[in-house]
Amino acid sequence: MLDVAQVRHELPGVTQLHAVGVKGECKELLAVVERDATGYRETAVELDTDGHIMWKMELNPDSGHSIRYLGGTPEPGQWLYEPDATVMKFQPWGELSERYPALIKAARSTHLFLGDELYDDFPGRIFRIGEIADKKKLRALKGTQLNVAVRNYPETADSLRRRYHIGDGGEGFLYGFSTAAGKHLALCRRHQKRNPAESTI
Repeated sequence: MLDVAQVRHELPGVTQLHAVGVKGECKELLAVVERDATGYRETAVELDTDGHIMWKMELNPDSGHSIRYLGGTPEPGQWLYEPDATVMKFQPWGELSERYPALIKAARSTHLFLGDELYDDFPGRIFRIGEIADKKKLRALKGTQLNVAVRNYPETADSLRRRYHIGDGGEGFLYGFSTAAGKHLALCRRHQKRNPAESTI
């Protein structure tokens, strides 16, 4: 899809950009263009399959809030936050750090957040880390079923499945990502949020 900076460059007079997603996938980037443009705002919206708003997040593109990065390694028991694709479109890392102050970004190029506090209204998927897998644990995964995901990791999800002979599916997740301390494979469970309802974050 189009890059936000590219849209603003090629469409003078953009006053609003709306990223619209369904089932965690960004489907549309909608621009509002006005002849006498004043101001600018960004909105990430998640719809259900019937077109109802599940949540909407107004973003401040000028947020200057500082971002903290993880200095050590992720730990069992921490929450792992994966921003929704519509939020990723705007890369509002400073604003997310401001709204959810207990969270730390995994790394400058790893667009995940970690923390000890649960924010149930976070716009995206939330996982609970059960274990950081070492070589012995990875060998023991052979023949099991897991959902595999990666973010800023040198292997693809399919490559990890083949390497460790993991079947696709089940309730658990193997999540590969990088921090300043190195590359990690976390065994996680996805957190089930409260029943979705129309809300504004």
